[in-house]
Amino acid sequence: MPKRKKITPTSSEIKRIKVTDPETIKDIDDKIDTDYGELKSDNKENLFSESSRQVQDVFNLVFAKVSPDWLSIDCNRNSIIIEDKKRGVEYIYNRYLVTPTIKPDSVARCRNEFEVQKLIAQKRQKLTKKVKVNKGDWWFYPELKYNRLNLEFSEGGSVHCGLPSGEDCVPAKLNGDQNCLIGLGEFIWSRPAVAMMHPEFDLEKGTEILSIIHDHYRLQAREKAYLR
Repeated sequence: MPKRKKITPTSSEIKRIKVTDPETIKDIDDKIDTDYGELKSDNKENLFSESSRQVQDVFNLVFAKVSPDWLSIDCNRNSIIIEDKKRGVEYIYNRYLVTPTIKPDSVARCRNEFEVQKLIAQKRQKLTKKVKVNKGDWWFYPELKYNRLNLEFSEGGSVHCGLPSGEDCVPAKLNGDQNCLIGLGEFIWSRPAVAMMHPEFDLEKGTEILSIIHDHYRLQAREKAYLR
């Protein structure tokens, strides 16, 4: 027996009911306004979608308009593309992770906690006449051919000497056997302090968090210098 051909009903043949109740219409309108046309029951999913759209708008409608003519910025759900037209260079940043900031290992949460600790430290600094800063210790290695003098930090601290420009010129040792150069005003963190940046006392993840915090303040410093 031959198979009967499946007939897809047209839009005029599909049963539909017009919504006439004013309260129901208002609820639908409000839902559309909130979800930008995406009627979903999971509010958590909506938060990510809404955040993604608004982040795109900030990059494409705000940052892109105030950037100089030689710089092009384009942001979508998965990547940010920045083109330096003056030098013929492009940067492509792909989305790495999207996660709630309430998670224990949230980078934003750790950075916010760092901000709180900074404010506490600033208040303690005002109450204390003089804050003791560890400046490391000079060690002399007579058997070495080069770099006999090295500045070492067993518990972290600040580099108190060097060129005013901050250029790396002070001989130091890392992990007891690796030579390096550090500069005036730089700060050395101890391993336990770095590990404490992560809730599970993870040194590698603590390093990543501290690196992000460092970049955050470094960019702020560049912006302040640029505005001056």
